[in-house]
Amino acid sequence: MIIYPKNLKAKPMMWFWKMWDICVLAFTSIVGLVLLIYLGWMLPLVCSIVYGICTMRIEDISISDYILHACVFFLSQQTFLWDRKNRKEGERNGKRKLRES
Repeated sequence: MIIYPKNLKAKPMMWFWKMWDICVLAFTSIVGLVLLIYLGWMLPLVCSIVYGICTMRIEDISISDYILHACVFFLSQQTFLWDRKNRKEGERNGKRKLRES
């Protein structure tokens, strides 16, 4: 069941995932199952399941998008410069423009 959006410009989705995510999940799940059966490695299958949970889209945002936005907010450098000299120059320039017009 493919759900197309009303505006037909957004990407098509199947259940809670975009089509690209469905393809990635299918491929990694198959590889994970093969590695689990033949080598006993469970990590690739667990990574596939975690990827599937993180890429679920609910109300046009996924868990991975939310985590990315939170990391950018908390880890990016946030600087606030309060320089009196620049502020006074800006005030003077604003006053000049008012006087000239």
